[in-house]
Amino acid sequence: MDYFQKQWAENNNGWFEGYAPGLPSQSNSIEATHRVMKKDLKHKKSRLSVFCHSQEKPHGLVYEWSMQRASHHKLRSKEKDDDGQPIVQLASNKNQKVFYTKPDYSDKVVDAAYKHKIEHSPVFLCISEKDCVYLTARDGHEPTKEEYKSYLERLKSCDWDDLDELNEDVNSFYIINLNEKDWENSRCTCESCLKDLVCYHVVILAAKRRLFSFEQAAMRKPLTAKAPRGPTKMGKNCLNKPVEKSAYAQTTNETQSKCLGRFSC
Repeated sequence: MDYFQKQWAENNNGWFEGYAPGLPSQSNSIEATHRVMKKDLKHKKSRLSVFCHSQEKPHGLVYEWSMQRASHHKLRSKEKDDDGQPIVQLASNKNQKVFYTKPDYSDKVVDAAYKHKIEHSPVFLCISEKDCVYLTARDGHEPTKEEYKSYLERLKSCDWDDLDELNEDVNSFYIINLNEKDWENSRCTCESCLKDLVCYHVVILAAKRRLFSFEQAAMRKPLTAKAPRGPTKMGKNCLNKPVEKSAYAQTTNETQSKCLGRFSC
């Protein structure tokens, strides 16, 4: 514990999830952008002016990237108006690359939240109505304000003997800062929200506060046809083929017929 305290708590104390809430803990997005830049530049060293203007791409890379993320494009027709200027029309960009400004709650997260709500039915305790701060217990029991106060005291005192006790005590309660104007930008102290900025605690609390509806999320899902009964097209061909006996089965059948022939009357 002394080595851990000196090495990872005093000298290198920025190694854990939640050290900088709201900021990414991985460099995956930077590496993905770097890969796109290398692909557009054809793995050649170039100057900074290439991003604004080049012979192959007169408008530059920045202009192309912005056009890929634009919701509409301006189309100039050959027809001209009364002033002699070409008529400009707006067309929606069907291949738009969405630029997310808030966490993306996918259907997988919503389904996990609904399943957790049905199985565990978590209870939320309102700590501050002004700041919209709520508390929920990991084991699903109804928390009290006395438990919340003792929880904060334990976090301040840090009276733990080993890492397992620390992990179990810290993750016994989750504190949620609910953003009522935009519930998707809410924050929670659970492991999922600290790493991916999404968690099912926020979804369940937003549904209880009537900021989100599971029914509307289910209606947005595309309807797919049920699979018909019976074998599939690939399975029908397998059923029509005759079954070939293996070499072991053939030898056993031959030996059995020989033995039966000997003992037959």
